Amino acid sequence: MKAHFVWLVASAILVAGCGQAAGNSQALPTVVLETSGGAQPQATGAPGDLSASSVVASGEVVPAQQAQLAFAVAGQIDQVMVGVGDEVEAGQVLARLSGGEALQAAVSEADLNVLKAQQALDDQTSDPSWKMALAQAQSDLAAAKDELRIADYDRTVNQKGYRASTLTIQSAEAKLVLAKEALDDAKSAYDHYADKPSDDPRRAAALAKYSNAQTAYNSALRTVNWYKGHPTELQQSQLDAAVALAQAKVDEAQQRVDKLQAGPDPDQVALLSGQLASAKDQAAAARGQLGELELRAPFVGTVGKVVAQEGEWVSPGQAAMVIADLRHLRVQTTDLSERDVPSVRLGQSASISIDALNATAEATVREISPLADTLGGDVVYQTTLDLVSVPDGLRPGMTVDVQFLGGG
Repeated sequence: MKAHFVWLVASAILVAGCGQAAGNSQALPTVVLETSGGAQPQATGAPGDLSASSVVASGEVVPAQQAQLAFAVAGQIDQVMVGVGDEVEAGQVLARLSGGEALQAAVSEADLNVLKAQQALDDQTSDPSWKMALAQAQSDLAAAKDELRIADYDRTVNQKGYRASTLTIQSAEAKLVLAKEALDDAKSAYDHYADKPSDDPRRAAALAKYSNAQTAYNSALRTVNWYKGHPTELQQSQLDAAVALAQAKVDEAQQRVDKLQAGPDPDQVALLSGQLASAKDQAAAARGQLGELELRAPFVGTVGKVVAQEGEWVSPGQAAMVIADLRHLRVQTTDLSERDVPSVRLGQSASISIDALNATAEATVREISPLADTLGGDVVYQTTLDLVSVPDGLRPGMTVDVQFLGGG
């Protein structure tokens, strides 16, 4: 029975070989060895011994990553910085189109506009003069409230018509005389400088003394009037006007404080924020246009092919070079049959036989394609395996035999 089985296998191989010699391009299905009872045996032999495998497939060595690079825009190649075999880092510039000088200038100008817009916004939101203005407004408000308090007090006590003693009235009148004399002196001193420019310090000092003397005189006059009795109709109007003016000053000072306490002008902040966002968008657009002139490595790898040449005109999407990750190699099967893929599982161990090196390596199943391919009329599923050990001299493209160890 065993001899008959061996004869059948030999006959099948002979017929298949003759079919291929006759020009038949159909791929052979995955080899599956069966016992006389029809059950698939578990692999018990040494790695590389295909007779001990339940499922065997052909494959090839591939890089873990491989990319064909192309420019996104048309242009003339100005510089190619790498050659075949060069190792490159992720993000490294590999080639560049001409025209970068003008775009670099545009990027620099856009970045400068961003800085200016940012500075304008910072000045608006953290200007020290704004804080000083708030402090001054608060001081003006306090002074206005004090002036209102005095004016309102003077009007109130004058309306009550209190009488004072003769001595008190005489003393108040004496103060009024002195205040009048001081007012006349101050006016005479101011008249001496009245024709001077408004920024003349002597004129300013004389005017300040004149104003203070007038205030002191008015106060002394109100005191005398209060001591002597009810104010006249004119005096009452003056008292009312003084209160109204003081109240207006308080209201104005309060509005200014409220506005400053609310922070910088929100409309101005919104305008400057919009200008900053626009400047950033323009800078990003300029930098993006500059980036389109550069071909960069998407990952760490080795340059496998350089198609682009300096001075050559390229179109968008035209292949310029190929890089691959040769530090991490994998194996992909090419003819794993639909009849055998159920026996393969993720994480399953496998033995890889490399005829070109006369060596073997261990591997584990990384991925099983959920979609099928066709090979010579057969339905096959591509399987990817991670190499546990990498023999010296192993290169992408080498053909291998994959022995899946164990059953599905």
